[in-house]
Order: sequence, then C-alpha cells, then structure tokens
Amino acid sequence: MRLRLTNVILVITVQTALAAALSWFIGHDVLGIPAPVFAPSATVGTNVAAIGQRVRRTVQTLVGVVIGILIGDALLYTVGPGPVQPARGGSTVQAY
Repeated sequence: MRLRLTNVILVITVQTALAAALSWFIGHDVLGIPAPVFAPSATVGTNVAAIGQRVRRTVQTLVGVVIGILIGDALLYTVGPGPVQPARGGSTVQAY
C-alpha cells in the first residue's frame, strides 16, 4: 500500500516538474519573456488543484487560470501599469 502511494506521489511530482519546466521554456524561449515566473507557478497550482479531481474539474481550473491571465493582461493594456513601477535593473521602486 505504501509503495503504491509512493509511486503515485512520485508520478505526480515528475509530471508537475515537467509541466512547470515546459511552461517556463515556452514563456522564456518561445515568447521571449525574460523571467516567466508566473507560468510555472500557475502550472503547479493547476496540477495541485487537479489531484484527485476529474478531468472536467481540471479543465475548468485551467480555463479559469487562462481567463484570469487574459483579464489581467487586458486591464494592464487598457488601464496601464499604474504610477508605481519597479526600477530597471534593481529591486527598488520608483514613481513616474
């Protein structure tokens, strides 16, 4: 019983790691994003939420993440990033 549980956990861990690496690769090398941190985070969150769920629930979660990203990007495009921006090349914040 424990060996089976360990195998299941190992498979889920490897799948999640590969999915996160693939999403980082797509964000970085295909889309040209310098530090695509959100892509692997969303991937891991979706995989964790999908554990023990049916395919329909997993697809619903994935669609929800995609819609959230699209809405965030649309707001950023239409409203703008706001008056406070991270400084270039540093960790401090500067206002415009």
